[in-house]
Parts: sequence; structure tokens; C-alpha cells
Amino acid sequence: MLKSSFGLQTFTFTLVLFLSPMLTAFASAAEPETIVDLGAGINYAVFAGTEIINTGTATKITGDIGTSPVTLITGLTTDQLTSETTPANDDNTNLVQNDLITAYNNIKDRDNAKAITTNLGGQTLSPGVYSLNLPATVTGTLKLDAQGDINAVFIFQVNSTLITEKNSRIELINGAQFSRVFWQVANNVTLGEKTNFKGNILANTSIFSETDVTVQGRLLAITGGVTLTNTQVDMTEIVPLTDSDNTELPKPGDIPKIVEETPKIVEPVINIPQADNSPDSASAVPAIDVPNRVPANTSPVPAATTAGDSITLDGAGDTYKVTIDWGSMIFNYDLGTWNPSAHSWVGGGWDAAGFNGSNNQINIMNESTQPVTAAFTYTRDETYGGSTTGTFEDNNGNQTGIMELPLCPAGGPAPTASTYLKLQGQPAQIGSTPTKIGLISILLNSVLP
Repeated sequence: MLKSSFGLQTFTFTLVLFLSPMLTAFASAAEPETIVDLGAGINYAVFAGTEIINTGTATKITGDIGTSPVTLITGLTTDQLTSETTPANDDNTNLVQNDLITAYNNIKDRDNAKAITTNLGGQTLSPGVYSLNLPATVTGTLKLDAQGDINAVFIFQVNSTLITEKNSRIELINGAQFSRVFWQVANNVTLGEKTNFKGNILANTSIFSETDVTVQGRLLAITGGVTLTNTQVDMTEIVPLTDSDNTELPKPGDIPKIVEETPKIVEPVINIPQADNSPDSASAVPAIDVPNRVPANTSPVPAATTAGDSITLDGAGDTYKVTIDWGSMIFNYDLGTWNPSAHSWVGGGWDAAGFNGSNNQINIMNESTQPVTAAFTYTRDETYGGSTTGTFEDNNGNQTGIMELPLCPAGGPAPTASTYLKLQGQPAQIGSTPTKIGLISILLNSVLP
């Protein structure tokens, strides 16, 4: 008995996903907070308008230091510095102070702030602008939750003093970056013993750091001085502070991200194995027992490239010809409305218009001299597919993952069948341009007695 695998063919083509109009409108109404431009102050870990005074041998500063307009830096050795000590009253330090004044006013003038309790300890805050009209304190741990968005910005308008108690800490979670946290303080700042602080402090007057304080960010006192006691200040490995970063919405997780990229629309690819009719062959694909009805030397079938193309296997025996046609396979997913208290989107889902019986339709016509089967599977894309799943149904909602089409009678008409893709789950990322979310595979096989 001869064995052949000629009747096993796989078709794949790409599904694409468009951003829904509702999400576009929502994105426009909820622009992420822009960062604060520090100008020439971007390279400075410590800057003072009057003096920088250190009284601890364990102090370590990673980043430039400088003063302007007063010239006074005392208690620091070269071993405690990893960058430059900039002379005061030169063109650069004068520019730094002017740029820091501009940055300070930029924060102060933002009018979209939320008023919160002045004891920040024990709170978990989402990105945004916060206003505190009384002296602000941190007792215990303050958590800043970026909700999966590494571009999230946190801004604090402190219209009095800021004091962190002993052993207090600021914890950054879910992608929050200390380079994107800004503290505008109208009066003095005091960092208590063993405080672990995150962010960029722009104080109108002075900053006092008690012993064993760790700062990831910057200490910038515009008109006053900075006093350090065994303080570690490190501003390295900071995400570049550019407004262009804010073209992105949040990443997958609680808030999906908008993806800007070239559409990935791929034409169908058909993989047809070369027939192997040798008696002892061990084909890599399931073999079909054929009682001397298929020619021994069958050429590979030309690949179909567009909807409506057919595949033909012809010879002295039976003829196999199947024509496949499909809809646009373009689907819209609507995120719904963002609920800030629950940190989640509500009311979203797939737009029903994508499953209208035309866009999601696949038609198969069998012009073969033998019956064929068609098996449909959906495979989500590893990058953008998220939790999406796909099923195939007929007009009555019955599962049609596998269909059998009878042979084409002499003189026709050719038997036809249709199936319709239904999607569930949520894609990992939503884009304003088409984004590949998955593949449909159609496995065709001959059905012979």
C-alpha cells in the first residue's frame, strides 16, 4: 500500500487590531503628566544658592555639585565626590540657578493638583500632581505606584516645610522612576536620620540631611544652603528627562500602552509538504492510506497569496482543489473607562461590528474529486496577543473548528461552507495603527475511503 502526505496543507494569515475611537478620545482627555525640565541643573546631584556644608566622613555624592551666587563648599574631599565640583558665579552655575528657578515655578504653577493629607506616610499614590498647604511629613513608608508605566510622573507641591521622620522611606513600585518624581518645597526640607528618599527636591530655601540618609535623586536648594551628615546622594542611572517619553500611555497591566508602529499585515503563507510515496517512508506529517489513486510524482502546490486564491493538486488520479476566501479580519478593542480608585479599566470589550458575519468570515469551496476536511485554529501573538482566544462558529453559534466538505459532483456546483471567528480576552497592547494579535491556521486534509 502506498502512503502519501500530499493532502496535508497549512494556511496562515494575520489578524490585525485597531484602536477604537472611544480610547482615542479618552487618551486625548487624559494626557499623562509631563516631566519637569531641570535645564542646566540636570547634571547636578547637589546644588545650593548659598553653601554646601558636609559634616560626615561617610558622605558620598554621585553627580556634579555647585553653588551660586555664594561661593562656599566645605567638609567635602575628592574621595567623597565622583564628579565635578563646579566653581560658583561662573556662567554655568548662574545658568543652573536660573533654570532651577524656572523649574520650581513650573511645578508651583500647575493647577491640576489634588489636595491630600499632609502626613504622607502609609499612603500609596498613583501618578499625578499633589498639593499640600500645611507642613508635610513622611512617617513610615510612602509608596508611589506607577501602575506599570515607566513614564509616570509624580509631582508634589509643598507650600510649607517638608520633614521626613527617622527611618522613613519612599518606595517606588510598578515601574516608578525616581528621575520622574519632583518635590517643590516653599520652605526648608529636613530629611530625618536613616531616611531613604526618592526624587528631585527643589527647595526655595534650605535642605538639611541628618545622619545616614540615602537619596536617589537630587538635592537642589535655590536660595539657601544644603547641609549633609553622612549622606549618600546618587542621581545616576536615571531615565532621560525628555517630554518625548510622554507619547506613551501606560504599559500592559492595569493600564495598557499605546503602541506606535508600522502595521504588520502579512499575506497568507501556505506550507505544502513534498509528497513522499515510497513504501518505507516515515513522513513528518500524518500519512494517508491511498489505494493507488494518487500519482507517485506530485509537484508541490503553488502558494496562495490573497483571499480567493485556490490550491490545486492535480495528476493522473484525483484532483484536489480548494478555494479559501476571508473577510478583512480587522477588529476593534475598546478599553472602556479608566477607574482610578480601582486602578483598572471598566466597561470595555470587543466591538460587535467586527463579528458582523463579513469581517470575520472564512469561506471554503471544495472543487476536488474527493471530500476534504478543514480544521481551524487561532494562535495568539506572543507579543501583542495578550489573553486573547479564538473560536470558530457557524451562524447558529455551533462550534465549527473542524468541517468536512463533500466531493464536487460532476458539473458542479462546488460544495461550500463558512465559519466565523469569535475573539475573547484582551490584547496585551492597544495601538492607533494596526497591530498583529494572532494567526489563524487552516489545516486541509483529504478524506478518502
